[in-house]
Amino acid sequence: MLKLKEQVEQGVKPLIKESGYELVEVEIRGGGPSSIVKIFIDKEKGVSVEDCAAISKKISDYLDTEDLIQSRYTLEVSSPGLDRPLTKENDFNRKKGEVIKLFTRDPQDKHNGLQGEIIEYKESGLYLKTDSETISIPGETILKAQLVF
Repeated sequence: MLKLKEQVEQGVKPLIKESGYELVEVEIRGGGPSSIVKIFIDKEKGVSVEDCAAISKKISDYLDTEDLIQSRYTLEVSSPGLDRPLTKENDFNRKKGEVIKLFTRDPQDKHNGLQGEIIEYKESGLYLKTDSETISIPGETILKAQLVF
């Protein structure tokens, strides 16, 4: 049987996608008498408060109809924010042309802490343009990246 988070993800992902957004993450906190369900959405041109309100209504209707959450819950729908870490292929491709600081799984890796402009991310990994060269970093070695402001 699927965990509650996975059930919610599977149920709301199509609703979010058909509205033109991408599901970034689902967080469920608490339990017992009440829970907080956080849904993070994004799209290329960004997410407004009105967007979050419209998606929140759809998700709330779905969750109430399907009765997935047995207790009282508070639903929060928001964008992931500018400072959230980039961890997935879509995260990197959505931020093409932006400068990031890269963190690798191995602190001794020569690319750990490297800054560069995102060229693209594809199956073979992340392509970054640094001050001196364009490099390829295998995706499995990337822990996360942060936008540099």
